[in-house]
Amino acid sequence: MAVGKLWALVLAGGEGERLSTLTVRWLGRHRPKQYCTFVGSRSMLQHTYDRVLPIVAAEHVVTLVGKGHRFYLHEACRGSVPGTVIEQPIPRGTAAGVLTGLAVILSQDPEAAVLVVPSDHFMHPETRFIRYAAAAAAAATLRPDRLVLLAAASRHPETEFGWLETGPIALSVLQRSACEVYRFLEKPHRTEAERFHRLGWHWNTMIMAARGRTLWSLAEQHLPELTAELSRVRELCRRAGPAGYRNRRFQSQVLGDVYSRVRSEDFSRALLEASAGVCLAFSMHDLLWDDWGRPRRIVESLARIGKRPAFPLHLAEAEPAPQLGLPPGAAGFAGGCGV
Repeated sequence: MAVGKLWALVLAGGEGERLSTLTVRWLGRHRPKQYCTFVGSRSMLQHTYDRVLPIVAAEHVVTLVGKGHRFYLHEACRGSVPGTVIEQPIPRGTAAGVLTGLAVILSQDPEAAVLVVPSDHFMHPETRFIRYAAAAAAAATLRPDRLVLLAAASRHPETEFGWLETGPIALSVLQRSACEVYRFLEKPHRTEAERFHRLGWHWNTMIMAARGRTLWSLAEQHLPELTAELSRVRELCRRAGPAGYRNRRFQSQVLGDVYSRVRSEDFSRALLEASAGVCLAFSMHDLLWDDWGRPRRIVESLARIGKRPAFPLHLAEAEPAPQLGLPPGAAGFAGGCGV
């Protein structure tokens, strides 16, 4: 099923600070959430790989991790990490993470299509997500001028997620329909989130597919200083080849120099909000998605599929009590559990 020109960019550089109280009390030390196993036997990062490897060749996976995160990789990935790992020297926001990975990919394959996938998300059932990811990749191939997003149906007026407003259907592929995107708004105020929820807006998952050069061109328009710096990384990686850019000393020297000069930028705010007119979105209406940035979200998501987290429930009690009632149509979530 792997698509020849498709690459996966896995974002695993976050420190998981919002979950740090939980992980310290549970594990005895802080561990970024993507390297934790909250249920079953797979870490969040391993779940992410298991979702992308059915459609992306292992050698076409690029994973962005934070400083010092290599320490967790062997255990979190059962000793086998696909493709290439790029270690960011210091935090510089989601825009730097996406575009650093994109620079590496384009240095080796200028015609690549790229599937961008954060590693700290919960999705159930995984088989449905794989079909949506394949549809997004196919849509990006059919419409190389567009960014193709995967959006989640909102369940409540969440203020910590980005939201997007969709319009009419623009494209159908692999039995799924993508809509035009009218507007993005990242992390709105409560009153705005309540209005968006009533109007049927979707949550922005930050999962997207695009031709690499299309995404790079948009970044040049909206993040010119960052792309100018990362153009140097792209050229140096092209010259070094895989054996060179996979070298940890090479990464430390090249990225350390560039990251010392760039400022932190949020990808959704800086690029997506400004690029709504070139975006399409598939609504993942028939699966359960969540960003596990809070203990209550972990408890709530697992309760919806009849599971309990690996950590004692009292460790999540510092947060507001989760809403554990099943949403309309949630019976469809019960089959094919991937946790």
